[in-house]
Amino acid sequence: MIADVVIRQDEFIMTVSPARKPLIAVSACLLGQKVRYDGRCKPLPLLLQEWSALFDYYPLCPETGMGLGVPRPAVQLMGDIERPRVIGVQDTSLDITEDLYRYARTHVRNLPLLCGAVLKSASPSCGVRQVKLFSADGARMSRSGTGIYAREWMRQYPHLPIQDEQALQDAESRKQFVERVYACCASARD
Repeated sequence: MIADVVIRQDEFIMTVSPARKPLIAVSACLLGQKVRYDGRCKPLPLLLQEWSALFDYYPLCPETGMGLGVPRPAVQLMGDIERPRVIGVQDTSLDITEDLYRYARTHVRNLPLLCGAVLKSASPSCGVRQVKLFSADGARMSRSGTGIYAREWMRQYPHLPIQDEQALQDAESRKQFVERVYACCASARD
């Protein structure tokens, strides 16, 4: 558990018991797994180097989890902000909406005991905030969408900390996320 949190310049230092690290879900692409639609990954050094001493990771990728291959056609959110469709970027006849909603409901409900998540920003499945939302004609309506998987996560577990890697660029956001994860983990163990 947390022994001390010290602010030092733009960072903070934590002392933890390595045997009791919290388990957090992380988008697999952020951990260096090549699961993105284009066959690439987006490794986040913060997770791979600095935070590996603080957390154990549960990698996930909703698209590959539901059986889509790598590489695969890119998809985007379209339509209503409250219940967007997930449609192919190049081929609008590709619609994975219902499959992704079904997978999200089932998978999130059956996750192991997690204390938080770091998900891929801007993703139509994992984006926590500011995901591009397009109208039916393909014109961008806003950047206020939420990915389908992230939305289901927040619906089923509203008390668990969830963040995207973009927000973690800010030192204060990182500090708050770590503190919330450890607080959540401590309450789960009580």
